[in-house]
Amino acid sequence: MAIRATFSDGFMRPRFLCIAALCVALAACSGAGPELTAAADRRSLPDGSRSACGGRYERAAPVEVRPAATPLESIRRAFRALRVWGVAENVRLVAEAAHPQPALAVRYPEGSVAPSSAAPKGGAGFVSSSGLEGGVEAACLSYRLRFAEGFAFARGGKLPGLFGGDGPVGGAAADAGFSTRLMWREGGQGELYAYLPDRGVAHGLSLGRGAWRFPVGRWVEVEQEIVLNDPGAANGVARVWIGGELRLEAPGLVFRHAADVRIEGLMFSTFFGGRDPAWASPRDQEALFADFAIHPPEGGRWHEAGDVRAVPTGSRSLVTSALPKGTSFASRHSRQRS
Repeated sequence: MAIRATFSDGFMRPRFLCIAALCVALAACSGAGPELTAAADRRSLPDGSRSACGGRYERAAPVEVRPAATPLESIRRAFRALRVWGVAENVRLVAEAAHPQPALAVRYPEGSVAPSSAAPKGGAGFVSSSGLEGGVEAACLSYRLRFAEGFAFARGGKLPGLFGGDGPVGGAAADAGFSTRLMWREGGQGELYAYLPDRGVAHGLSLGRGAWRFPVGRWVEVEQEIVLNDPGAANGVARVWIGGELRLEAPGLVFRHAADVRIEGLMFSTFFGGRDPAWASPRDQEALFADFAIHPPEGGRWHEAGDVRAVPTGSRSLVTSALPKGTSFASRHSRQRS
């Protein structure tokens, strides 16, 4: 699997990552013609194109965040948020002149690391059930991010990304899902941090580390594209654009072994760490997030964000069509992880 990363000097440098299990998957599928899917034409960019993914998918308006009695209530209504942690303690809504809707200002207290640790709880997280009906084979996530002026990146931390299935994190196996959060590392280096089947490491797989650096004190556009593999084939693709520039393209990925694992929505997840205190935030600081949108494939269906209580009874929004009989999105995503 060759991972192509564009560094800040503008040059493309191949990074080769060969994990035994992924190589086995490549060999296993070499003699079989994988079934064509709706995602097939998205595995390669149009000739000469390096434009961000939002222009190749259905246009989606940003999730509408409206002030409510508490930030927690605003987020639950706007994102239909489940598996919520840290929002009541560490999130406030901030009016920004450059943005039509309030931004989410997330606090990372001094000494805080992953929410599963005994240290002070920093950051916040939830998964969003607003967006993709029944899951999709390819999607584009976009949002804006601003680290506060003087932000101390320390060893690193997590940022939002797309997920599917049970959205594994915290060292969990990726047998029934995947997650593709972003990370910042020391000095603001960026990477894609992926929980994939047969990933060959205890936690997330680091893809493209150092291919870009996050700025501080100003807004930057983040776009992420995930194109799922055909089951039995290692032909999935992940791409990341930062500030409109393609910084990472990782082909040959395996996101799933079964066709019922699909892209289901946003995993908002941000904190310092790692669980070890060595990852802790060195002081009280914050980052701002705004203008979240998930762009479905052309012809995909999009649910307007709104109060989860307004979803009609029997609605098959988001992931319910991929769930085992008798289960629900809420029951499957109720467990807090890091």
